[in-house]
Amino acid sequence: FFFLNPKHMAPISCPLLFILAFIVYGQYGSADASASPNIVMVVMDDVGWSDLSFNGGEIPTPNIDALRSEGISLNKHYIHLMCSQSRSQILTGRYAMYMGVGKMQPYDDSEIGGIPLGQPTVANWLKATAQYTNYAVGKWHVGYAYEGLIPDNRGFDHFFGFYQGGIDYVTLKYKDIQYGETNYYDMWEDGEPYSYVAEFAADEESNSMDLYRDKIVEYINDDERDSDSPFFMYLPLQAVHVPMSTIASKTSECERLLGNNRSRIRQKYCENLMYTDDIIGDIIDELKRQDLWSNSLFVFTADNGADISFGGCNYPLRGTKGTFYDGNIRTYALISGGVIPEAQHNTERDALFSSLDWTPTFLEFAGVLDTVEAAGGEQHWDGMSQYDLIMQPTKKGLTARDHIVINIGDYERTSESIVFEGSDGHLYKYMAAQDMNFWAYMFLDGWCVPEPGNFWNIEEDTSADDDDLSSAFNNQLFLFDLTEDMGERVNLLKVADRKSSAEEMIAYAHQLTAPFVEHQLYHAPMDFLWTRRDIGDPANLGDGSFVFPFLDKHGYLQLLAEGFDDLEDEDAVSDALKELYLNEWQPPQFVVVNKQSHVIHSVEFIAVLSVVFIVAAIAMHHYCKQYGGKYKGYSALPDYPNVATACENSKGYLFE
Repeated sequence: FFFLNPKHMAPISCPLLFILAFIVYGQYGSADASASPNIVMVVMDDVGWSDLSFNGGEIPTPNIDALRSEGISLNKHYIHLMCSQSRSQILTGRYAMYMGVGKMQPYDDSEIGGIPLGQPTVANWLKATAQYTNYAVGKWHVGYAYEGLIPDNRGFDHFFGFYQGGIDYVTLKYKDIQYGETNYYDMWEDGEPYSYVAEFAADEESNSMDLYRDKIVEYINDDERDSDSPFFMYLPLQAVHVPMSTIASKTSECERLLGNNRSRIRQKYCENLMYTDDIIGDIIDELKRQDLWSNSLFVFTADNGADISFGGCNYPLRGTKGTFYDGNIRTYALISGGVIPEAQHNTERDALFSSLDWTPTFLEFAGVLDTVEAAGGEQHWDGMSQYDLIMQPTKKGLTARDHIVINIGDYERTSESIVFEGSDGHLYKYMAAQDMNFWAYMFLDGWCVPEPGNFWNIEEDTSADDDDLSSAFNNQLFLFDLTEDMGERVNLLKVADRKSSAEEMIAYAHQLTAPFVEHQLYHAPMDFLWTRRDIGDPANLGDGSFVFPFLDKHGYLQLLAEGFDDLEDEDAVSDALKELYLNEWQPPQFVVVNKQSHVIHSVEFIAVLSVVFIVAAIAMHHYCKQYGGKYKGYSALPDYPNVATACENSKGYLFE
């Protein structure tokens, strides 16, 4: 009744109108970009579990160590598969098995595999919902056959790096996974071939990691970025992937650290890891120098574990890159930056965390997750937000994972892997292993075992030996108690007094995985996505050419359609999965889609304000009539001069 009295209403009518308009507008407007943190995500390539010095590694990594001491360590962070498939799941939050690519096989050149056109990346979401400016620097490796697959068309405003699985650090030439060295360049900037490859390669002291560092610093200082726009930097750095170069500035120190027992490849691994740590320090220093660190979230992780054939060490974890053992799929994840409360510095989280969780977690940090979820429609990720686990680990009612399905390779689930909590509170891993569980180009598997005197040794995997407790049961099945057996050395199915309880746990694991193969997007790996196409062979353009996108949109969609048709007789592809590949994702209409949206929202604001003003004017007119008749007697309100003035002024506005 206070507001219905014109005595009270008139003096505050103008400011109240604006307050009401902002309240109404706030229900429809986008997130306040200025309140969203910058997000920087470093994804190293093939780094070993025991190779960082904070975890007892012999190679000093002080800048990475500082991320841990000034942040949070996730002790049970699991990736899915390796390389291309791991990266796509980090970027999208969607299972590879829901894209028909759930197996240990990265993409090579001339193949059409990649993140489907209808699958948004976290960069797409951040740009559309919170006006982020997005940058990617380093290794892409999640599709390039058609320009719609490259980062410039997947939510990133700028990209600098290479599209394939590996390049030479000096020559910038593509290294084929199967055939090795080539004479074709693979370095790109914003969709165009990098102009200075020849000049760069002419200097034998050059290193592509220097290019990445310089470009990242340039992007941090991007003058074209709106001052109120937060940024997302996805930094999938090239190191420590082969073919590693010699880093002269680190040679003597690594020789001293590793001693006379060092191998040549371990020496290079040491040099490249130390140099990468320097570059990460340079990135952090620049963020602090530009006063951006205080409002930044900084994440450090890896696409998979180390390849122990090439100098990395995952001790005490079992396995190497390209396996379902924890040496491949359990990776570091450190969370730091100024947005992490000081009370959380140097703390750990032992809860399960999937790399699928980064997408919704980043959206919650950006302040838009609730808006996206409230819009309804299909959810485009399979992870869960772990914001509370990071920021409020003691929060009452905190939702935590009790399992992570790593991958399911076929409908019959003869190939599957899952990590889950048992009724005894222990963490278990069940694997049904087939050839698709292992990378075809894996050279060596087992345990890296550091010994006294910095001697680095490999104890080879003996899983083919049926008498060994670490080997498979019936040549296929594994069950490990990861709480008691971190190194996965005892298959419980081969322990007589544990076999019965182990079978019960496997039955429980099957219950957990069953719904996943019923999902509308699930499909066993679609091999046509890995078929090399003659049209994409870089040799078609001769030596010195670039490994380039080789299809236009029509050609790309046609090859997809043909691939789907070929599968019809064997294993039909669902309409939902076809649509994911054939139709480009469109942001929901409620979100901001580009910088012109500022103008759009200004118009919306004016419209809302006008409606509120008209309603208030009508109400004012009604009460003016009540106190004096139509446009008469307003002066007869000496006790309410503001009301009289307001009523007099209203004559010429709407009702004359």
